[in-house]
Amino acid sequence: MYQKITIAGPNGRFDGTADSDEFLFLGGDYALGKNLTLSYRHARLDEIYQQNYLGAIHQFKWGGGNSRPTSAGCSATRRGRANQYVGLNFGYKLGGHRLTVGKALSSGDSAMPYIAGSEPHLISEYAISSEFLSADEHFRHVRYEYDFAAVRLPGLIGVARFMKGTNIDLPERYGGRTRKRPSATWTCPTWCSRAC
Repeated sequence: MYQKITIAGPNGRFDGTADSDEFLFLGGDYALGKNLTLSYRHARLDEIYQQNYLGAIHQFKWGGGNSRPTSAGCSATRRGRANQYVGLNFGYKLGGHRLTVGKALSSGDSAMPYIAGSEPHLISEYAISSEFLSADEHFRHVRYEYDFAAVRLPGLIGVARFMKGTNIDLPERYGGRTRKRPSATWTCPTWCSRAC
């Protein structure tokens, strides 16, 4: 027995009862030299939505540390309604310290769809990205981490993050497209293993 696939509908973004029997996903990464990686992904949840994702990661030495700009773009179409998402991160690592700042903009007729129970692959690096995908939302984040391998404690990383979403359009059943939800702010200091 199997369970049909549905799309996530937090904050009433979508009808969570729409389901499908078929999900197709393909994609890959291509390294242009050792410092630049390009990514492409295509996903289609039959009769519900399709998405195209483009990404790039460029790593290079800068000053005494390593720099890592990351960009991502995603375009989704859901039953005649479109959504575009564009984001940019800039990370800098020096010794055990790493600081990442980023911004993303969502635009279009609706929020970005994704499968219920999953987490979309965007620019927020292991965060609750799904909370920041509403139509016309502006998202900013700052992430600081310290890798204790720098002081001979491998596998332990301390993380503090700030995330904020503004300019959020709600569905009509929550007051219409002209009403804005108050911004969401998350601050999350954590200690985690290498999986962070």
